[in-house]
Amino acid sequence: MHGHGDYTYFAVVRNPYDRLLSQYNFHVEKYAQYLGRKSKLRSKQVFHDRYAELQRGFSHWLEMDYPMADRKSKWYDYRWCPQAMWTNERTHVLLYEDLAKDFRW
Repeated sequence: MHGHGDYTYFAVVRNPYDRLLSQYNFHVEKYAQYLGRKSKLRSKQVFHDRYAELQRGFSHWLEMDYPMADRKSKWYDYRWCPQAMWTNERTHVLLYEDLAKDFRW
């Protein structure tokens, strides 16, 4: 049995552009759900406003003010961190786009 100091870590990272595009699509889907017929959030104007902003497209979304991307904010969203934050010198980095190949290591 290896001690804690012998462990090897791994992290799966992905192409930053693909990562942001995925995040954008996630937000579009979530806000569409928030405005769905059975949603209790549907009556709140803020959700309609945010969805309208998302409908302006990915390029616009990249430039929008997003408070959860501010590391000093109360509700910092760690999905906005640089992926390097989750690694150290003992981390084996796997690429999401090449995951099947990388798991052969």
